[in-house]
Amino acid sequence: MCHYGKAKKICEDLICSKSLDGELNALIFRMPPVLNKSDSSNIGKLINLSKTPIPIISIAQGDFNKRSFISFENIKIVINKIKDLDYAFISIGGGGLISGMACVLKKYNPKIKILGVEPIYSNVMTNSIKSNKPEIFDTLKNKTIADTLAAPFAGDITFEFVKEFVDEIINVSEQEMIDSLRIMIERLKIIPEPAASACLAPILFNKIKINPNSKCLVVVCGGNIDPTVLHRVIDHGLAVDGRLWRFTATVSDRPGGMAKLTQVIADAGASVLEINHDRAFSGPEVFSTTVEVTVETADQDHIEALHKQLCEADFGVASATGCH
Repeated sequence: MCHYGKAKKICEDLICSKSLDGELNALIFRMPPVLNKSDSSNIGKLINLSKTPIPIISIAQGDFNKRSFISFENIKIVINKIKDLDYAFISIGGGGLISGMACVLKKYNPKIKILGVEPIYSNVMTNSIKSNKPEIFDTLKNKTIADTLAAPFAGDITFEFVKEFVDEIINVSEQEMIDSLRIMIERLKIIPEPAASACLAPILFNKIKINPNSKCLVVVCGGNIDPTVLHRVIDHGLAVDGRLWRFTATVSDRPGGMAKLTQVIADAGASVLEINHDRAFSGPEVFSTTVEVTVETADQDHIEALHKQLCEADFGVASATGCH
């Protein structure tokens, strides 16, 4: 078996790999051939047990398990940047990614603060640190959108790495990950998976005190998100942010009733996204009907203004999204 001390020594021995044409092209960890297949259950993603060298430093790769090499000049640039960092935010599932990265970051910059980030609904490493032993997690009860962080257990070896190299673990909520994901898409033009957006959440929501002049590394560890989930996340984020509002209104079922409603919405500067007209379940009043309207708005203040104008126009309005 490969014990923690041996794995740590291997991780600290950075070696350079040469491509077939002899050019120096990557900084890697290479595992010795003495390890057998059973060791992989303990080491997990931390170190690849195949004979092929795997790069451990990459720039803007997203998926750190991809076998994409970078030039040695870029490696030197990365190492110089590492020496200048104050904080590193890295997500935690079973602990493989943060174990490997934290070991390297601390080697080149002992003063850096390594901050692990876990979903509050899947915080097996947090619980392991509290109990001082690797804990397990029932993945069948997973409630987090960051499913790639819902590890079934904290690995024995990765647990030891986290204890030694990680300064603090921060738990983030589902809403914080969703808001972070939306902001990264909209402001940074990056489409991350929730496990990656989790790393930005502690900064966005002031979950840790950081000097304004600090230099932080936020590891965007992947973009593996289902398009349907992404669509739902974005819509939910827009609704919470006040940029989508859904409400029901009672309107006259005579000619011009719907036109009056849409005119008020237009005068308020909102845009109709969807209208559902419901006659059958609108109650006994046959000359009025209920409509469910989804509108695009600028923010919560815009929703307030629209709501006020609808009420002044004698529309009975009830919010369906909880935004008012």
